[in-house]
Amino acid sequence: MSRFIVFVIVMGIITGMAYFYIGVKFYQRSEFVRNHLLVFLILMIFFWLLTPSGVGVSLFRSDRMGQILGTLAYINFGFFSILLFLTVLSDLIKLMYNFIEPGIESHFPENYISRKEAILNLVQPAILGTSALVSLYSFVEAKYRLKLEKVVIKFPDLPKDLDGFRILQISDIHIGPTIKKDFLEMVVGMVNSRNPDMIAITGDLVDGSVSNLREHTQPIEKLKSKYGTFFVTGNHEYYSGVLDWVRELKSLGVRVLLNESEIIESGKSRLLVGGVTDYSTRGINGAHASNPFACMEGNESCDFKLLLAHQPRSIFEASKAGFDLQISGHTHGGQYFPGNLLIYLFQPYVAGLYRHESSMVYVNRGTGYWGPPFRTGNRPEITELVLKTGSGKS
Repeated sequence: MSRFIVFVIVMGIITGMAYFYIGVKFYQRSEFVRNHLLVFLILMIFFWLLTPSGVGVSLFRSDRMGQILGTLAYINFGFFSILLFLTVLSDLIKLMYNFIEPGIESHFPENYISRKEAILNLVQPAILGTSALVSLYSFVEAKYRLKLEKVVIKFPDLPKDLDGFRILQISDIHIGPTIKKDFLEMVVGMVNSRNPDMIAITGDLVDGSVSNLREHTQPIEKLKSKYGTFFVTGNHEYYSGVLDWVRELKSLGVRVLLNESEIIESGKSRLLVGGVTDYSTRGINGAHASNPFACMEGNESCDFKLLLAHQPRSIFEASKAGFDLQISGHTHGGQYFPGNLLIYLFQPYVAGLYRHESSMVYVNRGTGYWGPPFRTGNRPEITELVLKTGSGKS
């Protein structure tokens, strides 16, 4: 409870500073704003307060009203974060332009000042319009464009009995303030329609306590596959009462892997399914300290070794441990602008299929979203991973 209160307070402070900066820039650059200053101030204060208050209500109310307020608050936050980025970018461009302006002015002495002012008067409306269009597009992508992504992964030494083995992966659904039972029911229906051999949930299933979200996670129990549903923790489970969620998911028939593994026997072949706790737990003591080697211990002779790990960064240890394939989530592919560009500065593997040394790693873009219901050029996905015998490009 206290963690969420701190989160809301910090959000209010940070967004307050951002809204102040944006407000100052609009005042400096827009004559319309200066002529309607009182109305502008009232609107800015309203939008600022909407974000922390709406998010706060949604964290403690799981009903329809909480969902609506949370959605409005996060849309507001998403729009203003795009607006902030573009405003800062325009300031940086203006700063660089100031260094070369004397040379330009000497070549265009006539009407230079008036032309410059005319252009500057268009900057903030252009930024505002661009932010609105990007926000609208990103909202549609996040809410209405869930896709089934089929990925064939070839392994030259894959046993015949595992050729065509199908894994349905869902990740980063983030059931909580704005994503509820109806969305999960749709996801479960899409997964079950594929009749997979196994189902993998690679973390960040929830954002909230079991007591608040139990009703909304019940559809998990309806997932169907030949060998069952496997789950590993993401970082958000540790914000939401991880031990309670482990018990709850086990009661729904999910096999929770905490640095553990199970063996699937398909014909004469043995497939190792290992699962590690979230990468962020590496520094803690006890059973929840992420450890790919613990999953492999005693199972080195299995014909194929699969690791479920929330964060792609686990591949560095997973590859050393001898896993053939790691499937992950966490990154959301950067989710929305400008995060979908900046994410490459922070993550070694962002979205899709990669080779890491002798292993393969697939990064799911996320089945839901976190925070703003926005995705820019980055549709949410359910992944159907098909193991095939062969070599060459997968």
